Formats: sequence, C-alpha cells, structure tokens
Amino acid sequence: MVVRLSDKIAYTNHDIDDAIRAGVIDDIPQEFKDVLGSTSSSRINAMIRDTIKNSEGIRDIKMSSDMNETLGGLRNFMFKTVYLNDYALKEKEKVKDLIAHLFCYFMEHPDNMDDEFIQLIKSGQSEQEVVCDYIACMTDRFAITLYKKLFIPSSWSIY
Repeated sequence: MVVRLSDKIAYTNHDIDDAIRAGVIDDIPQEFKDVLGSTSSSRINAMIRDTIKNSEGIRDIKMSSDMNETLGGLRNFMFKTVYLNDYALKEKEKVKDLIAHLFCYFMEHPDNMDDEFIQLIKSGQSEQEVVCDYIACMTDRFAITLYKKLFIPSSWSIY
C-alpha cells in the first residue's frame, strides 16, 4: 500500500516535470497549483503531509478524499495532455523498444542495478519483478540517458 501510493505520487510528479522540460505542457492547471503548489517539491510535500495526517492512528495508509480526488484529476490531466497526445503515441514504439532493451540488459546483468535492487534478488524476490521495478523507478530522462550509454556507440576519432 505504501509503495503503490508513493509510486503514484513520485511518478505523477516526475512525469509533470519531464513533460514541462520536453515542452509538451507549460504547467499544470491552476486548480491543481492552488491545492498542491507550483513546484514539484511543493506538490510532493502536500501529498505526503496529507497522507501522514490521514493515516495517523489507523492501520492504513491513505490520502484524504479531497487529495485523492486532486491526484486523480492531475493524473487525468496528464493522460489527456501528455500520455495520450499525438506526439506520445508516435513515440510509443520507441519507448517499448527502449524498455525491452533495458529489461533484457538488466536480466543479463542484474549486478549493474542499484544495490537495493540487487539485495531484493538475493533475498529471493523474482529477478523479473525486480528488474521491472528497477526500470519503473527510472525517470524518462534517466532511462533515455542510460539507454544511450548502454546501446549507442560513442563518437571517436582515430587521430
């Protein structure tokens, strides 16, 4: 439960930042900034504080219904304007290939993942699941940079 909620918070905010940097969107709508703030850190902070406040004294991890609705609205905005826009749909096959190459690479070279993921495999968790989780934790920028590093030859000169 904690991991699922943390992932939603982190991925949504990383995707917003990536979309702004890529010029896909200029910003999020004002209605979300009014509740969450205008920076990535303020959005994450608002969601975490809300979750802590609404989870105190109970045996569950949850956001308030208002914050959950805000996060849902923000995710809907991202689907409409970022994930399912024409440019994203055109890039979909490239992204599938990138993820497939990274998956195959880390299945063959699991020791090249971060230590915390290596430990999960050593503790008995499925290697496929760990590799999937490792790739899922990557931002777009990190995954693309890593792909280039692993699979695209560097320029070199013989002189």
